[in-house]
Amino acid sequence: GGDPFQDTNESYDPVTDVWTTRAPMLTPRQHINCDVLDGKLYVIGGLSRQGVSDKNEVYDPESDTWGELSRLPSPRHGCGVAAVNGKVYVLGGAQEEAIVATVEAYNPTADAWEAKASIPLPILEPGIAVMDGRIYVVGGQSNMADALAKVLVYDPDKDQWSKASALPRPIQFAGVTALAGSLYIVGGCSTVFKPSSEGLIGSLGQRT
Repeated sequence: GGDPFQDTNESYDPVTDVWTTRAPMLTPRQHINCDVLDGKLYVIGGLSRQGVSDKNEVYDPESDTWGELSRLPSPRHGCGVAAVNGKVYVLGGAQEEAIVATVEAYNPTADAWEAKASIPLPILEPGIAVMDGRIYVVGGQSNMADALAKVLVYDPDKDQWSKASALPRPIQFAGVTALAGSLYIVGGCSTVFKPSSEGLIGSLGQRT
């Protein structure tokens, strides 16, 4: 997907250094996020031409096919999506102009949703990563303007939130992933919406 309301689906093979066009999404969307669970890609929420989306679509790379699943109870765009412990979590985002702290978990086995403990504050477009069975919510924005330096941690086993050490500076729209016990935060924007080419590497309160 992507702006403006694309249904594009492409895969990259690092061995051959080749991109391949795959079956397009069922619903063209932008401002979406996704994650992988049991070899399938879950694409949830976002913005479609009809407005804020509640779509929950799954892509199977083995068969190159899409399916439509139980819809997101709270339609949102700019939300975080993370798969852990057999469920897909949707965190924060915005409903029209209101940023929310809502967290809902999708169970593929039951094709059902469950409400979870809300984020301590509303967050839009956070960076998301899963490490050691916990979901890290990094930066983002809470008022449609200023970026956050907060790093919040969700424990799905306890359905509880905690805080990790703050970022060296506020950041939003950054790429975030976990690798070898560290969080990698790449690019993004500051509070003045200034694009960055820098990267941060850290692990629980330590910048290296």
